[in-house]
Amino acid sequence: MSKIKYLILTLLIFGFGITPVGAICNYEEQARLNREVSNVKVSYEVVTKPYEDQTYCYPPDAVDGEEYENYQCIGEFIQINILNINENMVVNVENNTYDNNARYSYNDTDSGVLSFILRDNNGMEIAYNEDIVEYTIEILASSETGCEGSGLRTIYLTVPRYNIYSTVAPCNEMDDYYLCQKYVTYPEVTYEQFSETIANEIAEREEKQEEELKWYQKIWEFVVEHKTAFIAGGIIIVVAGGGTAAYIIIRRRRDIV
Repeated sequence: MSKIKYLILTLLIFGFGITPVGAICNYEEQARLNREVSNVKVSYEVVTKPYEDQTYCYPPDAVDGEEYENYQCIGEFIQINILNINENMVVNVENNTYDNNARYSYNDTDSGVLSFILRDNNGMEIAYNEDIVEYTIEILASSETGCEGSGLRTIYLTVPRYNIYSTVAPCNEMDDYYLCQKYVTYPEVTYEQFSETIANEIAEREEKQEEELKWYQKIWEFVVEHKTAFIAGGIIIVVAGGGTAAYIIIRRRRDIV
């Protein structure tokens, strides 16, 4: 009998010390977490910075064997930014191109801001990224909440690739055209496709410019052809305007008198 009482007492003590998860992760807790996670923002930006590995870095005018201690090679890199992370969140970051998935907590952030450079399978920063990378960013509830491990939100981010044709001569004056933009999200095209499409676009733009020029020329020719009427009309407008102004001035003076 005493053993049964002892067992019941033990269960009661441990039972009061453990709060059921369902009682903590209730509707109010979930609603609060949903409000917080709705503020999380994900974006990317192109940053210019020195390469991590400067081993084979030489100026364009370098001479074989000559060392340049203070010279740094600079490149363009993609930086992913995740904002407004707090202690209640854990962030899983995955992508479809490189095998470098990672999990981050609030302790990995700078006051709630998580920023990292796009890296390859070897962990090296990628300059002038050549591939379109699709990121899946899953935000889970952390152990600081009663809903630990539950999914709060999933955000998708497309990182563009560097367009090598953006530096080709025709693109110098056509940077507004989609094939000439520096970073793009459309599939890679061959040089033949690029050349043909650019040639067609240039022809269309030149034709449009010619049409606009013809329109302006027609207007000018019309003005020249009817210059007498335009001059006479201009004189009439000036005289009428002057007469109206004189009339207003005279009326005001009479009112004052």
